Amino acid sequence: MPLNELPRVAGQFDEFVVIGAGKTGMDACIWLLGNGADPDHIRWIVSRDSWVLDRGNVQPGDEFFAALCKSIADQAECAALATSPDDLFVRLEAAGELRRIDPEVTPEAYHCAILSDGELAQLRRIRNVVRLGRVAAINSAEIVLDRGTIPTSPTCLHIDCSAAGIPGHPSKPVFNGDRITLQWIRTCQPTFSAAMIGFVEATFADDDVKNHICTPIAPPTVPLDWLTMMHTELANRANWAEFPEIDAWLATARLDPFTKYARRLLGVDAEATAHLQRYLTNVGPAAANIVDLLAHARG
Repeated sequence: MPLNELPRVAGQFDEFVVIGAGKTGMDACIWLLGNGADPDHIRWIVSRDSWVLDRGNVQPGDEFFAALCKSIADQAECAALATSPDDLFVRLEAAGELRRIDPEVTPEAYHCAILSDGELAQLRRIRNVVRLGRVAAINSAEIVLDRGTIPTSPTCLHIDCSAAGIPGHPSKPVFNGDRITLQWIRTCQPTFSAAMIGFVEATFADDDVKNHICTPIAPPTVPLDWLTMMHTELANRANWAEFPEIDAWLATARLDPFTKYARRLLGVDAEATAHLQRYLTNVGPAAANIVDLLAHARG
């Protein structure tokens, strides 16, 4: 059954198999646990473990602004100081920017999934995690996976969370004559990206200018994509600073978690101000080092 049927039928079952390790699979597990399912009666089929973001780093509101500035500064500092892609992820994890559900398993995927502390603790209650690859078939007695089989039965509810939430497509110019191709232009923020593309379309006339502002960011699949996304993200931030119209829009945009708070709190909130200064110190070296790290990774 698909995920959306879960609230209607879950009460009829005591045994569950969640198929898929992305954010949809995580949410299915959390919903089951939150609605009384026994964690020992949930089997979670995880073809690849994922790095996840910490929801606490990106909360709106004055009281969370220093934490947001710390997160932005930590990302730049980690990218500036990393000596290899592996070292980058060690640093990002140590800084609390990326987390893993199972501390003993090195993630092989990254999709911008985000979890709170409470959600992460809930997922760690599930001990029956199956890491035998993807599901090839399900019959009345067993589930066939890439690297083996596990038993099942008709009395077990199988929840399919395996579809790609954001299918990968090659990037293309956002603006091309009378066509607009919606894509990410800020890391892990599709709704903000769509809103800003709409603002740019309404504000600027020349496609070359609009595409200069809106360089697309391909959604991530593997951990190395953190670097490729950040490379474009930093370039986009620099491009946006060229246009006062964008700065004015960001200050009022509900979907932007930074600008309106920065205008009010920088210079007032000492902790946030210190973190932003650390970001400014590291952002240039980070942009340069990311190029070297990507070259190193690609051989």
